[in-house]
Amino acid sequence: MQATGELKDNNIIIEKQRDIGRLYSKSHLGELFDKNKLKLSLLEGIFLLGEDKIKIYSNKKEIDFSGLVKIASKNIVDFEIKYMVFKDLRGRGHALKIFEDEI
Repeated sequence: MQATGELKDNNIIIEKQRDIGRLYSKSHLGELFDKNKLKLSLLEGIFLLGEDKIKIYSNKKEIDFSGLVKIASKNIVDFEIKYMVFKDLRGRGHALKIFEDEI
């Protein structure tokens, strides 16, 4: 079953507890905030979207993979390189944490 998130301020916000448990506790993605909400970075969101594990919406319209890539490439310096490294390391089973200051 796919998680559901909302694009807000270049982050993906997850509010359903079931989705938070699966993404944060099991997959070690995102950062908890504001009493039971999960914030994913654009890199994490694109990774999950590419794996067909999440649906992302903005203003009640679903964002597809290429649409989110366009947003990320405008907002993240060297996005393509960072995404490829992130995807490769996650694919090898490594749990990574994204630090926004460094993106």
